[in-house]
Amino acid sequence: MPELIRQNFDSLMSVAIRALSVLAGFGITFYIGRQLGPTANGQYAIITQTAMFLSVVAVGGIDMAIVREFSAAIAKKLRINRQTVIRTIFCILSLIALIVLILLFGGEQLLTTILGSDLPNGALAILCLLFIARTFTRTMSAVLRSQKSYISGQLIEVLIIPVTVLAAIFSGYFQTLEELLWICVGAATFSAVTGTFLSLRGTA
Repeated sequence: MPELIRQNFDSLMSVAIRALSVLAGFGITFYIGRQLGPTANGQYAIITQTAMFLSVVAVGGIDMAIVREFSAAIAKKLRINRQTVIRTIFCILSLIALIVLILLFGGEQLLTTILGSDLPNGALAILCLLFIARTFTRTMSAVLRSQKSYISGQLIEVLIIPVTVLAAIFSGYFQTLEELLWICVGAATFSAVTGTFLSLRGTA
């Protein structure tokens, strides 16, 4: 049994991380719905999930291509070329810039249409920043997975953000929807920067 666990440790940890992220997300939803009301719950969900959806649009299939192509170098016992990773980042940045421009021109109207006039303060800025950070976490997670850093990739993509927001809730210092959304932005930014650092550290 210990040998079986050792052989499948990465897979078991990935499942555990996914499960923890779901539990953390449930905790956030439960708190906001119970303490701040269903309207705040809906606003939090719309803003965070829209950012996540837009990150999928921006990345497209690049994350799958990263895992497939970069893994070839790892299979040959070679480190990924750093310039290739940086070029990939600039490619993602160009897509991010295009979507952010679209959001700046029409995002306020879109949010008002979906959420009504009672928007959280700085809703559009929060959406844009979350989208940028989420796009980077998704991309860097793919790079880490290609480097066989499966646990780090999962932590970066799915766990750091909800656990940080849940910790902020438990601290008792952050109690409004705007505060929790900005905590989410901070956690996503930290996750993106950490993922980028870890990804470049594994290159040559």
